[in-house]
Amino acid sequence: MLDEPSENTSEPLTTPFSETSFTSPAAPATNSGKAENPPKRAGADERRQGVRREDHRYKILVRVACLLNSEMDLDRLLDLIIIEANNLLDTDRTSLYLVDADKKELYSKIALGIRQEIRLPLGTGLAGLVAVTGETINVEDAQHDGRAYHGVDREVGYITRNVLTMPLRNHNHTIIGVIQSINKHGKSFDESDIEILEAFASVVAVSIENATLRRDIERMFNSFVDTMASTIDARSPQTAGHSNRVAFYSQKVALELGMTPRQAQVVYLAGLLHDFGKIGVPEAVLTNPGPLSEAEWVLMRRHVVQTKEILSNMYFIGELKRIPLIAGQHHERLNGKGYPQNLTGEQIEFEAKILAVCDVYDALTVKRYYRNPLGAGEVLEYMSGLVGIEFDGTCMEGLARVVKIIGTPQNPTNDTAEQLYLQKDRNTRDYIRG
Repeated sequence: MLDEPSENTSEPLTTPFSETSFTSPAAPATNSGKAENPPKRAGADERRQGVRREDHRYKILVRVACLLNSEMDLDRLLDLIIIEANNLLDTDRTSLYLVDADKKELYSKIALGIRQEIRLPLGTGLAGLVAVTGETINVEDAQHDGRAYHGVDREVGYITRNVLTMPLRNHNHTIIGVIQSINKHGKSFDESDIEILEAFASVVAVSIENATLRRDIERMFNSFVDTMASTIDARSPQTAGHSNRVAFYSQKVALELGMTPRQAQVVYLAGLLHDFGKIGVPEAVLTNPGPLSEAEWVLMRRHVVQTKEILSNMYFIGELKRIPLIAGQHHERLNGKGYPQNLTGEQIEFEAKILAVCDVYDALTVKRYYRNPLGAGEVLEYMSGLVGIEFDGTCMEGLARVVKIIGTPQNPTNDTAEQLYLQKDRNTRDYIRG
């Protein structure tokens, strides 16, 4: 095969067109018993078949365009493009490459039959040549075309007979990738194939650009949120990594409890930002190695209100709009003895209940200025005793399953856990600040 082979194993969106799909009806018999098929009649039938054939393919193209534009995950989109390209052009395989401008290469992670990333220097093979020149190349005999690259063919034992290679251009007419349709069934590619692939390539390029833009925005947003969380944790060396660990535990618990990946992502982001209000807590309070005074507790508790206020001033879209509310409730407790609003039971968002158990679990299993860490089993036993009082039972079950899967937490200390909870009142205030 040429450049990157693929093997269509997925169900098509529609039945692929084939020559037999549009056979003309038999001509009526004459008195002599012979069929009449005058040249003019045959030519008219052929033209009608051609019109029907192209109309069928453009109907498929419209449906494919709607499908592609509704998929915003880049990896799933690239898989979908290859499947539908095979169906649309009635080909054996399709390869799709994206341009890596920094490395001056084409790369592809998507091909039916090959899953590893394949990279080619710009200018290498038909795909690399099209990426440089922007010209469509239609090759009827790939085995004897000197421009073809046969490395992947030899690797997988595939034979490329014919191939149609075309650039993908974004709205600025910049080439962002290359699509190759390989081994058309029954014949070589003709002008109608080039026309339909040009239309398909235009839709593909827009879909890829939109999905790439969404992915890059999400990456930028996530890096910004991660930086914000790290900035807060850095104010106190012994809480370094707390926000990231709470986010990690919370996302795992959410998934364990049956939430969708997107719902779990909301929980994860709320976990990263749940302590951002500590930016307003004096450092002397954050790093105080002894018991906090009542005045210091007022300052510490204030961080939850500040977290919600700060996050409410950020521009969130869609389901992310709930992040300020979720983060602002992570210290509420079922019995109404939490803060800042003394909410009870169902008044507390379920995602905030997940944050609550993960926040307490991490706080107790990591060394702080005012105490040594407890072991994972000790913490789970302690917290289980507060189910229905402070913590939600479902969330605790999810946390226990996650801890069993990931093992003992990685504490930044080798100190032996002290059995402090045996001597203290069963109130998490004694063990957890903020």
